[in-house]
Amino acid sequence: MTKNETAKILTIIQAAYPNFKPQSMTNTLELWSALLSEYDFNEISIALKRYIVSDGSGFAPSIGQITAEIPRPREPEPLEAWGTVRKAAKNSIYRAEEEFSRLAPEIQQAIGSPENLREIAKMNTSEVETVEKSHFIRSYRAICERKKHESMIPEKLRINNSETLRIGG
Repeated sequence: MTKNETAKILTIIQAAYPNFKPQSMTNTLELWSALLSEYDFNEISIALKRYIVSDGSGFAPSIGQITAEIPRPREPEPLEAWGTVRKAAKNSIYRAEEEFSRLAPEIQQAIGSPENLREIAKMNTSEVETVEKSHFIRSYRAICERKKHESMIPEKLRINNSETLRIGG
């Protein structure tokens, strides 16, 4: 987003929330503009509208509350992902690498390696459906939660960014 587009977003917030009165609108514009620069104006505008129509608090949103309203691609539910693992495991005694490569990245992370998929294929059904299933689901949920959290943070701010955020003068 550009600084002008960010100003439009802040104008909408001021209109919807009369109590939104930052001490320095210049600093607020600089901060919001810097943190929303990687987002598209239309997606932020729609996310802000979603927030406004669903808000019951009466308080203006933070940047994070707005970006949380941006739709994210849906991950398979844990049991759905586990079904994919079980299906892949059926053919993994001799073709674990091939089956592993077909899995979604989050499922691959939760399984760990083609060798782990091969080991699941060799286990008895009751152990797979109790112990392995619970380990997988716990790991898969954590991976999806981390991915969801990371997706809300602009790329520039994710890892090892030496760019400094400057506000006012």
